[in-house]
Amino acid sequence: MINVIGLGYIGLPTALMMAS
Repeated sequence: MINVIGLGYIGLPTALMMAS
């Protein structure tokens, strides 16, 4: 579960940066 939460917490900002 920690991995899923970590990926989501780090994946969201990363996706926004890549989209920008």
